[in-house]
Amino acid sequence: MFPGQTLKIVKGPNSILISKSNFKLHLFIRALYYQSFPIGIGHEGSSTPEMKTTISNSRAKFPTYTNPETKITYPYGHPDNPIGTRWLGLSVGKGYGIHGTNDESSIGKAMSHGCIRMKKDDLEWAYNLILEGDEVEIRP
Repeated sequence: MFPGQTLKIVKGPNSILISKSNFKLHLFIRALYYQSFPIGIGHEGSSTPEMKTTISNSRAKFPTYTNPETKITYPYGHPDNPIGTRWLGLSVGKGYGIHGTNDESSIGKAMSHGCIRMKKDDLEWAYNLILEGDEVEIRP
């Protein structure tokens, strides 16, 4: 930006297309392709469901994590909290969301409990663009 320039802030509607087979999250702003990010998905037996949904109102910075198997809740920063610094909940499905990770080697792999994992810097950047109500489609 330079003095005198006009800054245009684009506010959705945005949409997300997740390609499980390519381990990619594609972000669209006003139906125009914007950017793609590498992701991790659910492992066999806890696979990421294929569906159409929206971003819920459970967006969070520095989220807590409840392990779906043990039901133990861990605060942000705890070594057993794999969620990272951001959480974007999905409206359909129980406990599914897009979140960061404390293990970036899981990106590009099927290792989660079914959620979509993103690199910390990617998610922190995209978090500011992805809003409650934005459409999400998860494809094979």
